[in-house]
Amino acid sequence: MESLKESEMNRFGFLNKEIGNLKEVLLNRLVRMELELKQAEAVAGSEAEQAEQINGSFQVEIAALGAQLREKEEALQAKGSD
Repeated sequence: MESLKESEMNRFGFLNKEIGNLKEVLLNRLVRMELELKQAEAVAGSEAEQAEQINGSFQVEIAALGAQLREKEEALQAKGSD
């Protein structure tokens, strides 16, 4: 038969082991979350860079279309003044 002191020590040992297990689980989850966060940051950075490139392409296209429009307007004005 266990003495009260041995019973308490066994209980504390069990609790310490469970606390250690919980710490390990939490640490593993934290590490996974940090990795997922870094991956999400990388994806977001890549998508932002891609969006900037698309925006730049649109700006070039808009400028080219604006220049074409001005040329056509000038050509129409020149025809109209003949």
